[in-house]
Amino acid sequence: MWAKPRTRSPSSRKAAGVGRTPPCGWRDSPSGEQSLFAQPRGAGAQFLVTVAPAVRLIAVNDIQVPDCPWLIVQGDMDELVDPAAVLQWAAQLQPAPTVKVLPGVGHFFHGRLRELAALVVDFAKERGIARESEKPG
Repeated sequence: MWAKPRTRSPSSRKAAGVGRTPPCGWRDSPSGEQSLFAQPRGAGAQFLVTVAPAVRLIAVNDIQVPDCPWLIVQGDMDELVDPAAVLQWAAQLQPAPTVKVLPGVGHFFHGRLRELAALVVDFAKERGIARESEKPG
């Protein structure tokens, strides 16, 4: 979590990541459009998860692919983000991220959030990032 914590104690600020640069996120360009960015390689991210990236609404062509495992999750019934556009964009990235398409899932993953959480935990476990005892919320 990169948001400011509710409490202001130094230990809680450190635990929440306050004062650290997130490994990736969105930024505004001088022209006013938003773009996805990743911090330079070696920034220390263990993995990156991108859910339904709006590749036709934001500038994504010049992103630097992170040097950590990257999971892109897309629902095939997404009513806001074109699943075909996401798959086409992801296919040209090098190194290629892992892409998972969930059948019957719309943009907001209604009724399927536990499935999404399990997918992320499994992705982390397969890469030795999460402990076997971790369970999705």
